[in-house]
Amino acid sequence: MRTLPCLLLLATVVLGAEAPPTPPQTPPIVYPQPVAKCFLLRIDNRRYELDDQFKDAVARLLGSANYAQTKALFDALKRTLSERAPIEGAVTRAQTTLNLATAKVEKSRLNLDGLKQLRNTYRSSDRIDLQELLRMDAAITNETLNLARYEDLEEKAQLKLAEAQKAVLPYNEKVQLAQDKYIAALKDYERTLGEIRTIAIAHGKAL
Repeated sequence: MRTLPCLLLLATVVLGAEAPPTPPQTPPIVYPQPVAKCFLLRIDNRRYELDDQFKDAVARLLGSANYAQTKALFDALKRTLSERAPIEGAVTRAQTTLNLATAKVEKSRLNLDGLKQLRNTYRSSDRIDLQELLRMDAAITNETLNLARYEDLEEKAQLKLAEAQKAVLPYNEKVQLAQDKYIAALKDYERTLGEIRTIAIAHGKAL
């Protein structure tokens, strides 16, 4: 199989391997309790009753959590992934075409090798029929032409795949940038949620 240099350079591109992004957890909710000197905090689908002395700390953490920005970055990442999807589809189709072409080349090469071995074996036998030998030569010539045609199709498929991979590179860069921004924001957001969760578990009463 003839391998193009540009294909080797682009073969390291990883497409669509990552799992779908997970949206940020919805922010905790605070419910004031007008009668008792306490408030309710809902986080992780659980409710905790907390003394009012922790209200300011929880409110400060909620204010710094920045859920809106984290959600906006998540939505931006999803849009970028959607933009890349059809370009990835072209790469997948080109790869499938190349795989089929390569399979035909390999099968034809095996057939040609088998025909040549059969002819060599026949020519070394005691009795040789000229017509049979000519038939074998014709079969070898025909399979040689098939192999050349399949190799040409394979080379064209390699070029098509290389072009598709090249086209998707800018989209990969956009996805990576959007993903980096979202992951950084998500880490900050989850760290703040962790601090709120610690207060709830350490000082609250689970309901």
